[in-house]
Amino acid sequence: MNINTNVNEIFFNNSYKSKLWIISLLNTIVSFDQQSKAKRLYKLLKKNLLTLRNNNKTNNNFLDYGFGRGSLLLKIPSKHVNIYGCELSLEAIKNMMRLDRIIKRGINIFYINKSEEIFSKIKFDFITCSHVLEHCENDTELF
Repeated sequence: MNINTNVNEIFFNNSYKSKLWIISLLNTIVSFDQQSKAKRLYKLLKKNLLTLRNNNKTNNNFLDYGFGRGSLLLKIPSKHVNIYGCELSLEAIKNMMRLDRIIKRGINIFYINKSEEIFSKIKFDFITCSHVLEHCENDTELF
């Protein structure tokens, strides 16, 4: 994937980095901007997630590509849904992994440069990609 990793990775690692990891976790949970965006996205997805969950005998796969602070990942119900998050920022990944260890939701988190390997193995029923395209040099390649 041709994403400008040098500029974006430095910017987002600095954005999500905190001297105290608990502050980063609190930002994920209480960030108004992130929570309002996640709430709107989940509201749009909820009906479709419930319909698929009721019609399928297997779990559905949900991916948030560029999860940021991970607020949407926390809103997706883990019952009958395998939750995946892909991110460019290693700091955001570390923060989400810490939070997932605490809340034990089993969120599958991976680095954006490993995405092709994951995508070749898993079919996703839902993919969200909010506030990501503006950081891509070639958004067609991303799709």
